[in-house]
Amino acid sequence: MTDNPQLPEMAAVFFNKVVAIYRLLYINIDIGKVIGMEKVVVSNVESLYTECAGHKIDIYGAKTVAQRACYYLESKGLMINSFVVSNRYKNPEVLRNKAVTRIEEGNKSYDCMVLAVSGTFVWDAEEELESYDICKLVIINPLMDDDFPTSCLISDLSKISERAFLSDKIQLFSDETSCIVVDDNVVVKEGTIILASANSRIHIKKGTCIGEKAFITADDNSVIEISENSGIGEKSSLKSTEDSTILLGKKLSIGYMSSLSASKKSLVKVEDAVSITMLSSISADRESKIRFDGENNISQNSNIGARSGANISIGRETTFEPNLYMVADRSDIEIGEDNMFSLFVKMNTGSHKVIDRKSRKDITNRNKIRTGNHVWIGMGATLLPGCDVANNCIVGAAAVVTKSIEPYSACAGNPAVVIKRDIDWDRDNPPEE
Repeated sequence: MTDNPQLPEMAAVFFNKVVAIYRLLYINIDIGKVIGMEKVVVSNVESLYTECAGHKIDIYGAKTVAQRACYYLESKGLMINSFVVSNRYKNPEVLRNKAVTRIEEGNKSYDCMVLAVSGTFVWDAEEELESYDICKLVIINPLMDDDFPTSCLISDLSKISERAFLSDKIQLFSDETSCIVVDDNVVVKEGTIILASANSRIHIKKGTCIGEKAFITADDNSVIEISENSGIGEKSSLKSTEDSTILLGKKLSIGYMSSLSASKKSLVKVEDAVSITMLSSISADRESKIRFDGENNISQNSNIGARSGANISIGRETTFEPNLYMVADRSDIEIGEDNMFSLFVKMNTGSHKVIDRKSRKDITNRNKIRTGNHVWIGMGATLLPGCDVANNCIVGAAAVVTKSIEPYSACAGNPAVVIKRDIDWDRDNPPEE
């Protein structure tokens, strides 16, 4: 048979005609599967615009990345048809005055779909979208440089009061069911992102200064409220998700690179005059609670965490030196008022499950850790489950406390025992008269 160089081209024309006929007859052919979906990964906003220009655009996603992509493309004169999501996730019906459609519903064809989701969800979503009729899939690289232009997305429920200063690269997001209120005389420094969605609320009262590169978010019916005269240091993160609440009292100072997080119906409550310095982390997860009653100071490199329904409460005027480790898992830690914690103090109850070898039952010690009022915990001391340090006690350096310690006593050793009774202590050290 004689070779004909025009045969491939003729075959392609014939194939396209067959596809067109089937379309006219309303027979469902997944064109993406038959001829292959065009995929493009973009790593900057210029490439995003170039790949989307001239197409009918839909955006897959409804969270931060999707909203920022929509804002940017519209600012460049392109039209976005709708946001598209999966019915496996909770999302609003309307976002930025656009319909939020479920991709599983109907049999729609898409000219250009922008995949705008965060993190590892990108690659899972890409695989899912391969089964739909999409001519061109533009994927926003999860490692894409965050070079979206300055944006301020405000819903009808949001407010930025007079005399507030918002510097370069500030991002404010609020969907139709959320609320962002920024009161008078607020300074929000460069690089800060504030996001509220899914019936969440962020309320920043007057006089608050938020440090550079901080990230504040409230999601899924959550509330973040930052009271007057608060200071949030550089690179700090406040995050509240899944019906969680973070309340920060008056005169709060959160230090450099600190993190404060509540998720899954959890609560972190901080009353007035609490200071949290650099590289500290506070988190509550899975219906847990952390409460500060005020006048507290938490120093650098500290870690306070409550998990799985745990409760941590810290009384007024209690202070912590650096390298504190305080963790409760399905248990409670109760710290009284006017406690003074030295360096490298450790408290841990309920974590690291212990199982009986024969019965396979969980025998983890989840007894409560408690200190009364006016307790001094020495350097390197460890408080284990079941310990109860009464009022006006002193716990010696490197002591390991495993049981109850009577009031007005000093204990030391491993395990700790009372070594002196009828004593008291004072934070001040005045000269003798």
